[in-house]
Amino acid sequence: MKTHWMWNVLTVVALLVALVVWIVLPWWMVLAIAVLLAAWLVLTRSGRLSLAAARIGIASLPQRWGASSVIVVGIAGVVGVLVAMLAMGDGFKATLERSGSDDVAIVLRGGSQAETNSVIMRDQVPLIENLPGVARGSDGKPLISAELSQVISLLSRSDHSDTNVQFRGVGEQAWAVRDNVRIIAGRRFKPGLREIVVGKGAQAQFEGLEIGKTLQLGKQEWTVVGVFASNDVHESELWSDTQTLSTTYNRSAYQSVNVRTEGAAGFKQFKDAMEADPRLKLDVETTRDYYRKQSGGLSKLISILGTVIGAIMAIGAVF
Repeated sequence: MKTHWMWNVLTVVALLVALVVWIVLPWWMVLAIAVLLAAWLVLTRSGRLSLAAARIGIASLPQRWGASSVIVVGIAGVVGVLVAMLAMGDGFKATLERSGSDDVAIVLRGGSQAETNSVIMRDQVPLIENLPGVARGSDGKPLISAELSQVISLLSRSDHSDTNVQFRGVGEQAWAVRDNVRIIAGRRFKPGLREIVVGKGAQAQFEGLEIGKTLQLGKQEWTVVGVFASNDVHESELWSDTQTLSTTYNRSAYQSVNVRTEGAAGFKQFKDAMEADPRLKLDVETTRDYYRKQSGGLSKLISILGTVIGAIMAIGAVF
């Protein structure tokens, strides 16, 4: 009896290990295994016997629809959950890796891993914009955007539940700093007014973001005046004037400063100057590197969760 119990445990463990190995195999190895399995089924006596047994099982399906349906639904559920979780992680990673640029730097407080826990004082911004390597527009102004973000709640179109959304305040030069952002409907917000432009992804996902609609945010009314596209993570955000946003939510500091640099050489010059100034205890990296780091941890977590959940469901499907 004890030997039989141990054999069952080893069988389950072997199935679990095989599932994990199957998940991590590259596509070409999966294809090679499928070809070898097909050859075994066709060319060997044991393989042909397995095919014959499979034909008998398939032929007897009408006599056992209930049990067969439970097995099919169980296995389909395992595959569906696993594919959905892994696709979610890969999609999130791909979106963040499309974000950012090698010519745009993001400045955060020293030691901060993300904008949410960064604080940059207002008197540091003039020091940043005068550093060498900062690109300038046709009017001679430095191309920098001091920014902050506020998490707000909007109703989801899918199930009408409250969902957190990032409400970003950007500087006057934000459109030149992020030159991939373009207005596709309406117009840009005007500085000093409570006006909002929304990403096309956010407009598709949340209610009340049509042009001309008003939102009650921070006990104030904001008007949606435009829709923008950027083909990156910012499409899920709402943008407004950073000074207006900071006044509404009583924010006395910024969270990040985005700076367009004069190419790769300009970025290095800007970073070296930042590190050499004792008044600026700030970290700087390209926005491409920043968003790549942000994607790594979360996509890995989603993949691990998907694998664990898939393994648990697979064990259930086996039983």
